[in-house]
Amino acid sequence: MITHAVAAVIVRPGAFLAVRRKATMKRDPGVWEFPGGKIEPGETMEAAVLREVKEELSVSISIKQSLLFYPFTVHDQTIHLTYYLCELLSDPSMIQLTDHDKWQWFQEKDFDASAWLDGDEQILEILKKMKIL
Repeated sequence: MITHAVAAVIVRPGAFLAVRRKATMKRDPGVWEFPGGKIEPGETMEAAVLREVKEELSVSISIKQSLLFYPFTVHDQTIHLTYYLCELLSDPSMIQLTDHDKWQWFQEKDFDASAWLDGDEQILEILKKMKIL
């Protein structure tokens, strides 16, 4: 069975927003990632990105474009993850985390100092090529 998921790569000039998984999470606790999650039945990928960010960060975003399709397998489960380039519409001070214990704006120089989920390192390269970082 394939699980379809999305991730929001929220950017501002020279930086991107990431969230850290709580220590109590079953998979990859304490690891940084882009906000997102599973697509619900009948939901478009774009609607899932908007919903997941609203649920996880309590803020609104706009979607600019699709960035990367990343298929991978975890514990015999195949996941098809699509990353979307997004912009924050809400004031960052409005961010309220539900599934994570920290959020932060990252610059390119900060990336290697933290642990990331698989696939996320490819996003850094894409953002550099797009001259966002």
